[in-house]
Amino acid sequence: MHTIFRTGDIKPLGNNSTLYQVNLQLTKDNDELLYALTERMRDEIHESNPCTLLNTAHDDQEKSLLYNQLRLVKDHQGANGEALSFFKKSCRIKQILLHSNHPDLATLYNNIASRYNSTGDYHNALVLYEKSHETLQKARPSERLVSATSHNNIASTYNNMEQYSEALVVFEKSHEIYQQILLPNHPDLTNSYDNIGSTYNTMGEYKRSSYGSLSIVENLSKIAPA
Repeated sequence: MHTIFRTGDIKPLGNNSTLYQVNLQLTKDNDELLYALTERMRDEIHESNPCTLLNTAHDDQEKSLLYNQLRLVKDHQGANGEALSFFKKSCRIKQILLHSNHPDLATLYNNIASRYNSTGDYHNALVLYEKSHETLQKARPSERLVSATSHNNIASTYNNMEQYSEALVVFEKSHEIYQQILLPNHPDLTNSYDNIGSTYNTMGEYKRSSYGSLSIVENLSKIAPA
């Protein structure tokens, strides 16, 4: 703890009623009041630890929130394995509390899939991305932009797994939705052309990949005309 002073007395300086002299006293290391304050602060900080609060949580909803807080702590510490473990514990509770088609579950599945993806566990990432997509289709069938983004996540994971034909099929599903709901010069549509073109290029189908490149140039000229 930093140096602590206690106020001794306060005296006016001369006849000036706006200026005062404040005399301070340096506290001792064994000051009883300071010790009591320190212990109280330590207790309060200890009680706010999510690990400790888990033992006194009143319901599953509170536990789920605490697991998510622990996940954020482990994220900050760079402990990816422990963060993922807390993430899954939070998700399991949510699966009990929420309807199977609740959109919050779709978000959870997507977030855990992203974590798997970032650690190179593409198989588990794909399973959860598809589960997220299935849940979204039931929860929000009219939100087509969300569906297109979900398709993109699945296709990108197929790409990471070097399953390019499967990736291409899903990228094209996403692209079809974008074409139906976005303006021709929308940046997301440009990115969609790029995804398809890059996949064709990786597969060695250069003529088809060049179509994607030409479409990108055309879209960019509409976004920022010379």
